Amino acid sequence: MDKILSFLTMIMDEKSISHRTFKPGQKVSSLPDLGLREMLYPNYDKHIFSLNNFLAEGKANTDVYIIRDEFLCNYFICPEKNLKSLLISGPYVTEIFGLSDVKRIMKRNTISETLTDRLVQYYSSLPIIQDSLLWEAVLKSFCDTYYGQDCYTMRVMSLQGDELSRPENAQKESSGNSKDIFEIIEKRYLQEKHTMECISNGDREGALRHLKRASTYGMEKRSSSLIRDQKNYMIIFNTTCRLAAYKGGAHPYSIDQLSREFSIMIEKINNYRDLRALRDKMLTEYCKIVSEKETIYKNPLTSRITSYIQANFSSELRLGSTAKEFGISPNYLSALFKNETGLSFSEYVIGKRLTYSRDLLKETSYSISEIASLCGIPDANYFSRLFKKEFYVSPKQYRFSIHS
Repeated sequence: MDKILSFLTMIMDEKSISHRTFKPGQKVSSLPDLGLREMLYPNYDKHIFSLNNFLAEGKANTDVYIIRDEFLCNYFICPEKNLKSLLISGPYVTEIFGLSDVKRIMKRNTISETLTDRLVQYYSSLPIIQDSLLWEAVLKSFCDTYYGQDCYTMRVMSLQGDELSRPENAQKESSGNSKDIFEIIEKRYLQEKHTMECISNGDREGALRHLKRASTYGMEKRSSSLIRDQKNYMIIFNTTCRLAAYKGGAHPYSIDQLSREFSIMIEKINNYRDLRALRDKMLTEYCKIVSEKETIYKNPLTSRITSYIQANFSSELRLGSTAKEFGISPNYLSALFKNETGLSFSEYVIGKRLTYSRDLLKETSYSISEIASLCGIPDANYFSRLFKKEFYVSPKQYRFSIHS
């Protein structure tokens, strides 16, 4: 085996990624999946997958593949330079799968619930590459060195079902019936339009429903990196959510703060699971600033200050520093707030923090101390006293009542 190829297999050994070499004409199961499909489908044909399509001769470039199958398992496939054998590495995953993740995969693939424990065990046995961008960069560097920068084509494929048997489906999207493609695009855009309308109305449930429908139509691939494609989509989604929230009457200051925060988070994430979670969080937060848009006060300065509080209540907010932010005296701010809202500055801030904490108790599994900190109240005991005074139950009791 070539030294460069041997070096790649050493890296895979270090990461505990299985790899095997196959010869032309050899038939194997759809992918060397460590027995997954045989476990799930008792009558599964073990010899349906010909490797010849991956070793086609007479092509200007060599094709290499990064494949993500219907079980969210990943594989890297590359031929030797002489096209006499094929290296298939995998499966590996790019995120940690919990029980709820496994159940979603089972539901999507119509797998019996009796196999839940075995499937959980299977995923827990797979190697995890959590920094997908770094791993894709390693594979690209290998290909640049092994084949030459302009002598190969990297095909990134996200496939379903028996598509795994046909690598030529990588081009299906561009070569398929144009009428069907136009219909798919139209349907996706219609669902995205409905999603934005729901955000403008502060309708979180409706927005999630239409977004889920839109995602079934898929997104076209625009780069050689699946993660980069997802990040680019998230950037576009952040912009469209921002416009929808503005149309719904949310204050520009709140929108700008939220948009900036999400832009930073998008670039920090390097796995699919967290990107999906962030997408739902973005939708939820934009709906929230629409549904909870600030009252229009007589004094425009009050609206600006309440928007500032809405965007910053998770950090330390004091009367003096907030007054300084707007170039007014603390006494003037205190009097203005009492006159316009009927509450003192501190009462208003605490109210916002406690409302947010109630959402976190309902929607997350964060500990009480973590929620207190996220709401700008670092003392968990003090937070619990404030919460009970406001809602007549402790945070723990509230969470139990919601989930019981």
